[in-house]
Amino acid sequence: MTRGALLLGILLFASVATARGEAPSTTAERPEETGAEAIEFLEARVASDPEDIVAWNRLGDLYLAKLRATGDHDYLDQAARCAEASLRAVPYEQNRAGFVLQIRSKFGAHRFAEAESMSRRLIEIDPAGHLGWQLLGDALLELGRYAEAPAAFEKAVELGGVTSESETRLARVAILRGDRATARRRLQSAKALAAAARASEITAWCEWQLGELAFGSGDWRTAGKHYDAALAINPRSIPVLGARARLQAARGDLRRAMAAYDEAIALDAFPPFVAALSDLHAASGNAKRAEELLALIEENASSPREQRLDRRHLARIYADRDIRTDKAYELAKADYAERQDIHAADTLAWAALKAGRLDEAQRAMAEALRLGTEDAALFYHAGMVALASGDKPAARKWLERALKLNPGFDYVQTRRAREALEKAK
Repeated sequence: MTRGALLLGILLFASVATARGEAPSTTAERPEETGAEAIEFLEARVASDPEDIVAWNRLGDLYLAKLRATGDHDYLDQAARCAEASLRAVPYEQNRAGFVLQIRSKFGAHRFAEAESMSRRLIEIDPAGHLGWQLLGDALLELGRYAEAPAAFEKAVELGGVTSESETRLARVAILRGDRATARRRLQSAKALAAAARASEITAWCEWQLGELAFGSGDWRTAGKHYDAALAINPRSIPVLGARARLQAARGDLRRAMAAYDEAIALDAFPPFVAALSDLHAASGNAKRAEELLALIEENASSPREQRLDRRHLARIYADRDIRTDKAYELAKADYAERQDIHAADTLAWAALKAGRLDEAQRAMAEALRLGTEDAALFYHAGMVALASGDKPAARKWLERALKLNPGFDYVQTRRAREALEKAK
């Protein structure tokens, strides 16, 4: 069974068509077709003409779209195959679209250091193009190099103008800095630009992110409106189905929450959603189903590739439930070694705490908080680390901030946060 990284977001949105300077081709394109028919058509084209880079690049783009839609990593392998074949036919200096496809495949595989290096090479061969700067900024954010990323995005805007892609990226920077108002404004701008361009996938993604902003600040009514708007565009959006399930659980409607999680994991057994559904079954008294769902996570993470791509999620799942705490720490440590963003630091702090490594948890937590990001789960973890350290005033501060910001950030962990707050008094 394959499993997907799922939440690739803006990292895979950049269109192959935006790359400049691709070699000419005589391919008879059929851009009106998408999905299985287009893939079948293009596979036949490249089988008959392995030098047709336009067909290879379009085919790879469709496989990445399939990856976003299903979370199936086999599509990522297919996209990488297309990129390699395209670049074998025509080198990257004359085949920028193929090179962009390869970079995007590196993002999907979480090879962010490689994506950074390749993005810099793209800038060298296309200094007037904005896409290299955009992809470079993405890579820098994923690597936790926050001081460098905004300048890359600003250079992309200078060269390519204000677009839905540039606005979503600058919104992400604002979210990391705790500036929700700016993030909301930029996401609304991105949504308007995407709607004007009839870019429905980006429009739906913006609605989802606006919903996440609202949910994260405890505005559940507004969050629900944005999730509904996203699902009206794409009723099978896995991240939005999961977000709506989490919202329903926060409201106490466990029956609807479980139904929504079931719908999401039928499309892709995304570990956090499977784990959340397990929690709801346990809370409803169905221990057998709860255990089966946790076993499903283990089954799907059995291959080295799936475990590597999902290790941040797995570390959090284990740490949240106080199971396999040494494994959680091992996964979080490996994740942080490759990718020093604040979420890696937060995961490491949480896993280190549960593994009895308090000093390391304190250091990692300080790093996770360094940008001033407004996130209830982050504040909750900070409160629990402070409580374990014997610093009750700090524990009260962080736990109160978590529950004030979003009193339903997680069905189980919010209850533990309230219990911990009582202990900190």
